Amino acid sequence: MAFLTPDEAAQSHANLVRIPSIVFFVVTPIFVFIRFWNRISRRSGLGWDDGTIAVSFVCTLLVQIFMMISCNYGFGKHIASLSPHDKLEALKWFYVAQIFYKLTINLTKMSIVLLYLRIFVQRWFRIACYILLGIVTAYCIASTLTSIFQCHPISGAWDVDDIVMTGNDREVNSFQSMLSARFRCKDLGLCQYLLGLKRHSAQRRNILPTFNR
Repeated sequence: MAFLTPDEAAQSHANLVRIPSIVFFVVTPIFVFIRFWNRISRRSGLGWDDGTIAVSFVCTLLVQIFMMISCNYGFGKHIASLSPHDKLEALKWFYVAQIFYKLTINLTKMSIVLLYLRIFVQRWFRIACYILLGIVTAYCIASTLTSIFQCHPISGAWDVDDIVMTGNDREVNSFQSMLSARFRCKDLGLCQYLLGLKRHSAQRRNILPTFNR
């Protein structure tokens, strides 16, 4: 558990989530309404691209709602400043938001490809669109399932505790080498926090070589 000063405990970045969520919560329906109004007024008919974007729109609103609920429980604040209940609820709503976020971005891509299929008639282009649509659909399914089943049991995605690493020197050094290869941060400076934990200065000096190359 990190020990925070009153200023650190009160600090929050929640507005970086809330403000964009509120803005897009207001703006997005306007553009979706214009799209459907244009389709209906011109009597061009609604297609699969419109249905897909409508589902994506609903998922977008859900992501924004879930993220704002998560912020109400302390998402955006230092995890050490949250009560166990608030930490649990913040991570739980964030977990749900991740699922609908995956659906949102992939359904939007599908809608664009379906719109191309509606407009263009060249055979080679339509074949390319169908291939791309298959790839996006497969990625949508894979990424959504990965978000849902990212932990076993599933509750591990939000019901987390501090991670304790054990092992002999060779195993720890091997783990450090893996981190060094995967995370190429050139300079962390005198970082005070790592993975949500506040480090003492001596510990920071031991951590920095792991992440610097």
